[in-house]
Amino acid sequence: MSEGVRRCTRSIAISRSPTTIILKGYLSTGGDYQRVTAPGKSGEEDRALSDFGTMKVRVSKEVKRGEISASASAVGKAVIGAIGYFERRRFAWNEFQGALKTTVASTTAVTLSVTSAPNILSLDSIRMIIGTRDYPIIHVTWHRIESIDSGQYYGYPEMFAIHSNEVRLYPPPNDAYGMRWAGLFKLDEVSLSASTGATNKWMTDGEEMIRLRAKATIFRDELRNPNLANYFSQEAERVYGELIRETVFKVSSHRVLPTKF
Repeated sequence: MSEGVRRCTRSIAISRSPTTIILKGYLSTGGDYQRVTAPGKSGEEDRALSDFGTMKVRVSKEVKRGEISASASAVGKAVIGAIGYFERRRFAWNEFQGALKTTVASTTAVTLSVTSAPNILSLDSIRMIIGTRDYPIIHVTWHRIESIDSGQYYGYPEMFAIHSNEVRLYPPPNDAYGMRWAGLFKLDEVSLSASTGATNKWMTDGEEMIRLRAKATIFRDELRNPNLANYFSQEAERVYGELIRETVFKVSSHRVLPTKF
């Protein structure tokens, strides 16, 4: 083993094979932490079905600090913070489409919420439903509508803007029309006040990513260990990249590919 390799936990177990050194713990070579996976273990094992309680137990266990227990508020806050860190990024599980909303005649603004996705993070598109017609309207800036809306003209909406948690339509609708919304929404089943059995896709499909990010937060804010905080933060981003590669064909690209004839 080179002189640049040093121990960064209280104990570290090392076994040798002809081609690899397998380490149980965290290894630093020249200051750069590296993840070593034991033979026969795949990343899929880290994505086992989980819930909020299981997540907190695993985080506290893997941090390996007696003062950080699963019931400690810091662990729950770290898990929720990890979800908040990633929830505005696009995954297959936080997209929605076809959510229905109805306009009110002569009312220019509607609440940024629909029954099937009450906590919307961003809107990709709105399609107006006029009779049997279904057409998209353009997303513009609030200033654009503010500069042209005199309050005297009503009709079929052609554009929308988002401001102050509201969707403003222009022209304001002259009747009650249906709309179909698509975008990103917040999965709210898991929160600080949720039961230990609470679960959603962050606890299952995104389990490893959230767990690693939560550990990064604990090492940064509670244990004041910037090296391990940086290591786990990078690992969380690595898993994020893997998830994106796995789901790239499941999420919307906002474009339609032309048909080749």
